Amino acid sequence: MRTRIHGPGVFRVVFDVLLGLSVATACVACGPSAELLRASDTVATASEAVSGAGDVVSRAEADAPTPAVERIWEGHGRALVRIDDAEEVLRFWREGGVGKVGWATMAPCLAASLEGLVMLLQAAGLEVPAELPQALVEVTEVNGDQCPSEPRPSLSGAATDGDAATSGGEVPAESSAESSDDDRAP
Repeated sequence: MRTRIHGPGVFRVVFDVLLGLSVATACVACGPSAELLRASDTVATASEAVSGAGDVVSRAEADAPTPAVERIWEGHGRALVRIDDAEEVLRFWREGGVGKVGWATMAPCLAASLEGLVMLLQAAGLEVPAELPQALVEVTEVNGDQCPSEPRPSLSGAATDGDAATSGGEVPAESSAESSDDDRAP
């Protein structure tokens, strides 16, 4: 008879043990690494910057609610989610888990969401809080791959480059050449 173990805590324990929690715990007295402290400062800066951007958007919304302001709120929400994710990764890192690897994976996603927020604010002609570009620079200094899941912000609601051929935009050269051959008289 097999015994099944259920619960979210079991996965976490197995995951941490497999990835070396016991080795990392041996150095608890060492304190946090310089990398962890820098990552924590970066996330704190990003959090302050996104909060400042929220204040700017709130003032703009009070003056004149527009679709651009709605898009900025969406970008603001994505940035807040990425900050929450980054804080969770840092928590794992502090506990001796795989947070360092997670941070290298998370940082490009946080950078993409901050960059999107800057672009949306600039496109709407709103003030970009000084902390936001600073946070973006700090986050992009982390080595990691590009974030595959962060969508590029839509600045005008228009079709993206990939949609141009299907949305009435410019037709690719091959398509126009083929249609001109078919239109000729025999």
